[in-house]
Amino acid sequence: MGRYRQQAERVLRWTFVALLLLILLPNGSVEYQPFHLLATGFFAVAALASLICPTPPPVRVPAAIAISVAAALALWMIIQALGFSGNPFANPIWNETETILGPMSQSISVAPGDTVQGLVAALLPFAVFIAALLLFGDERQCLWLMKAVVICGAILAVIGLVQFELFPDSLLLDRKNFYLQSLTVVFVNANTAATYLAMLLVFSVGLAFHAIQNAGFRQLLRWLIGAPSSTRGTDARAGLLYSLLAALFFVSLLLTKSRAGVGSGIAGVILLGVILAYHGSQHLMQRSVSGFGRRRT
Repeated sequence: MGRYRQQAERVLRWTFVALLLLILLPNGSVEYQPFHLLATGFFAVAALASLICPTPPPVRVPAAIAISVAAALALWMIIQALGFSGNPFANPIWNETETILGPMSQSISVAPGDTVQGLVAALLPFAVFIAALLLFGDERQCLWLMKAVVICGAILAVIGLVQFELFPDSLLLDRKNFYLQSLTVVFVNANTAATYLAMLLVFSVGLAFHAIQNAGFRQLLRWLIGAPSSTRGTDARAGLLYSLLAALFFVSLLLTKSRAGVGSGIAGVILLGVILAYHGSQHLMQRSVSGFGRRRT
């Protein structure tokens, strides 16, 4: 039974990553049809993960908070869309409408149908968050997810760069009508593309640091110049790869010409550096006090 559960978890993880990629392809899913279709996939993955995956103790509190907030948000949106005659909290516009069309149900929302339809967009981030907590609950699985997101993002960034240089009027299989002078990758809006690339930049810098730390900075330099080194080739190659991807994302981010996106990306990298430096200093102090083990850069 345990083996089948592990296989099911593996399938759900790959499905989760595939959905993260697919939801970006139709111009960032700005249309209702692809967005709702792929959102349904995320909701199904989150539901299956809650049934199949054991909940690690560190995940229980954030998962419970996310579920509670999502439930409260859904309830409030339903209350806003709920209409009945004589609703004391109804929007005043319904009283004016009744004078023309006669008695009708009154709701807090002026567009109850749109409010109900907006439930999908409002609850999707919670479904993604909860599914990620359950499917990638430990450090090894988290690193795997980050690597998958960065690799998928690198493929999209390369496609976007090639299309931006060779076919500036095209956006994947569609015609590009807006932001013709800016790189938008697969998105319509340059700021959306900048937000995505800034996230990938922070992720790739973190993965590069992690790999270089495992390899050892000095040993990595020796490996790069071909000198005898005790570093593991896998970590060294990974550190070099993610450093190159970080450069790719930074150049792509600059080409979006989004000042807010570039600023947020740089701020994110600086903040990440501060956090890593702080944890590194704490780690070194603990190891120095304990009096054993070698220090790591």
